[in-house]
Amino acid sequence: MRDEDGRPTMFRRAKLQFDGVPTDILGDAIRQGRLVGLLRLSDAAGQPVCASVHPPAIEWRTG
Repeated sequence: MRDEDGRPTMFRRAKLQFDGVPTDILGDAIRQGRLVGLLRLSDAAGQPVCASVHPPAIEWRTG
């Protein structure tokens, strides 16, 4: 992502890995039309979470 002057504005991002969603939750999510991922947005050092996020760092739920 870049600002109006072409400078980068995003330097870190978390990538949510859907292959970690349990199949029962995925089935419910498909039926309900909603999948929710709960995770902390900062790491133990207080920095933004970045890289791939897998359970237990993310908890998957429906509705």
